[in-house]
Amino acid sequence: MQFFIEVGRQWHKPDMACRSLLAPFRRHAPRSVCDRAQPLVDFGAPLPNRRLCATIRASIAIGRDTMAASATRWGRRPSADARGHSPFAALAGIGPDMSDLVVFGFGYSARYYLAADRARWREVVVTVRDEARATALNAQAGGGVRAIAFDGAGPSAELAAALEQADALLVSVPPGDDGDPVLDRCADMLVGAGRVRDIVYLSTLGVYGDHDGGWVNESSDCRATERRSLRRVEAERGWSALGSRLGACVSILRLAGIYGPGRSAFETLRNGNARVVDKPGQVFNRVHVEDIAQAIKAAFERRAGGLFNVADDLPSPPGDPILFAAGLLGMKPPPVVPFELARQSMSPMALSFYSACRRVRNDRLKALLAVQLRHPNYRDGLASILRGS
Repeated sequence: MQFFIEVGRQWHKPDMACRSLLAPFRRHAPRSVCDRAQPLVDFGAPLPNRRLCATIRASIAIGRDTMAASATRWGRRPSADARGHSPFAALAGIGPDMSDLVVFGFGYSARYYLAADRARWREVVVTVRDEARATALNAQAGGGVRAIAFDGAGPSAELAAALEQADALLVSVPPGDDGDPVLDRCADMLVGAGRVRDIVYLSTLGVYGDHDGGWVNESSDCRATERRSLRRVEAERGWSALGSRLGACVSILRLAGIYGPGRSAFETLRNGNARVVDKPGQVFNRVHVEDIAQAIKAAFERRAGGLFNVADDLPSPPGDPILFAAGLLGMKPPPVVPFELARQSMSPMALSFYSACRRVRNDRLKALLAVQLRHPNYRDGLASILRGS
């Protein structure tokens, strides 16, 4: 195997100091590990005193007998536990990631992600809207996160300090009427710190707008007309631009309609609020929150960057999940209501959902992030929720 060092975007043969770090991989890495393209091992993150040390990352090129190790100017020397891992264990993705994560918006999807992948991060700071919520979260024993209030008006001194140390961001805060509050209030601070190398931004399929029921993928036109969706388009561009300023990998996950435990057709039926809205030709994609969690995890692991549709494999009429859930519960199906009648009692937001129709492809999610949906359609997802309840 041949070894190279990546500094910025230029590849070089390693000097003697780096060769000594790469030596264990030359001795131990088998040919069979050449099956993944994402970074597989990271020896650290920035030192507290800002003294920089080389970080070696091993990256396996698919189908090639080459291991590329990139030396970047990020990194704390590995902890004793991390140094104790064998080279092969590191290549297999075993061992702690010593990076710090800041999560803007500790909502449903972010909570599920951290429940699945908290061990990746050394420290996790999450933002919530008010001090009372932050205090309650911080009082929970074994919560694994440090909560800080952020209402969009400006970061507190505590949040500013956390951003100074952040290596990665997960952003689930939607833009408001005046733009994206995180970009507006924190972008310059993040650029000044210069440490963030990974950003995952949770967006929405609403940016595509109406495609008359046709199939869309990440290269399709964004035809959004609703102000809410147009603000999302601007926020996506803003986060991509910030990534360019930082030299960071930005993954934008466009989410379908989210459901999961506690937020599904079962709750709608049990609350007595269910109805089947009949609008001929209307279909929606959906996504189980567990699949969002694994998409976020894969985005941080693979570092492919770019746009990804996070949606199920079965765009279907709006009433189908309700009818299926009623059958699982042994309940009488709710009434079918024509759309023209139902719209009279719909909120403006609900009406906006019915103003667009599209079928969404998720091939890029599966190919580049290697995500295999645990719940590829609403039937599998609802059945799983019922089994777990």
